[in-house]
Amino acid sequence: MFKQFRLGGVVFSLALFMSAISASSVFAAKGHTGGTSTMNATLSVSPNPAPAYTYVQISGCAYDPGVWVEITVQEPVALGFTSALTDSSGCFSHSWWAGDPYSYTVKTYENASAKNPTLMATATLIVQ
Repeated sequence: MFKQFRLGGVVFSLALFMSAISASSVFAAKGHTGGTSTMNATLSVSPNPAPAYTYVQISGCAYDPGVWVEITVQEPVALGFTSALTDSSGCFSHSWWAGDPYSYTVKTYENASAKNPTLMATATLIVQ
C-alpha cells in the first residue's frame, strides 16, 4: 500500500508539473512574461534596416522615470542582454552592436530584477 501511495504521489506531482509547463507555454505564446504587459511604451531601433557590423540606436519612451530598462536582443545563436537608465521623462537611448545579417527581435522590460518582469515593448531590427 505504501508503494502504491508513493507511486500515486509521483504521478500526481508529474501531472502538476506538466500542467504548469503547459500554462506557462500558453502565457509565453501570448507575449506574457508573468508580469503585466503594458505595451504603451515605445521602442524603436535606428537605422532600421541597418548595415551589418555597425552600431544601432535602441530608444524608447513612456517608461517609468529613473528606472533601469532591461533590453533583450534575440540574436542568431544567443540572447543578448543590456540595460539603459530612463531619464526624468521616462525615455532612454542605448547603442547596440548589430552583427550578422538577421532579423533580430528586441524587447524591453521593467522590473527585470523582480520574479515577474514586465514586458514593455517589442520591435524588430533587420540587419542586412
